[in-house]
Amino acid sequence: MIQVVVWKWHPLGPKWDRVTYTADHVNRFASMVGRHLSLPHEVVCITDDAEGIDGSVRIVPLWDDLREFGMCWTRLKVFAPEMADIIGPRFVSIDLDCVIVGRLDPLLDIPDDFKAWKNVGRGAIYCGSMFLLNAGSRRQVWDDLDPGKLVFKKEFGRFKHRGNRYIHPEAYAAGMVCGSDQAWMSYVLGPGGPMWTSVDGVLSHSDGSLIPSGLGRPKHDTPPDHARIVFFHGVGDPSQPRVQKQHPWIERFWK
Repeated sequence: MIQVVVWKWHPLGPKWDRVTYTADHVNRFASMVGRHLSLPHEVVCITDDAEGIDGSVRIVPLWDDLREFGMCWTRLKVFAPEMADIIGPRFVSIDLDCVIVGRLDPLLDIPDDFKAWKNVGRGAIYCGSMFLLNAGSRRQVWDDLDPGKLVFKKEFGRFKHRGNRYIHPEAYAAGMVCGSDQAWMSYVLGPGGPMWTSVDGVLSHSDGSLIPSGLGRPKHDTPPDHARIVFFHGVGDPSQPRVQKQHPWIERFWK
């Protein structure tokens, strides 16, 4: 049995324009998992608001740890060993801004006690959009985090989305400047860990095979044949009409 974990909470602390996730996101996600994963599994939503979420989804109340720091710092508690009792002994965390388009079994039916999606940009090694974990197997990610060391940092210029946030100065100095949970995870675990890449069918919406480039080029009506899961990380989301217009295939899968 593997628990498939998603997250939905009202952000606290510093924030910027992001998508508001709803019970509909959770329910559609659970439906997609049900169609594309044959391994024994359970969908779990860690949330501070379970209203409207389908009864087939197990609810885990969101803890308060690190919520005041905003972004996704609070998610790091899944690396605490007690998550074996709270979530389950083996789970995969997947962000709600995804569309599942192919079989998930090859991604999850693996022996690794930790595996993450390779960050598609610079500034982190692992992407927090998707990672698999045997509870407690990388507990240093939680144990070594001292919230008292987090500092508020403002940045200006081209990358305004990186401003007004809490960072860990050691991770930041090491070049892990993308995100919060994934920056710290990347800093503590370092390079060389097992990762999914586009070769495995874990794709970013900005991948060249998914989005046409250049004026006048036709839209792609279907994702690549090898695609299994596509993430719309950033400010876009498969629920948005503008994103669906750019990727017409979303309508067939995101349900």
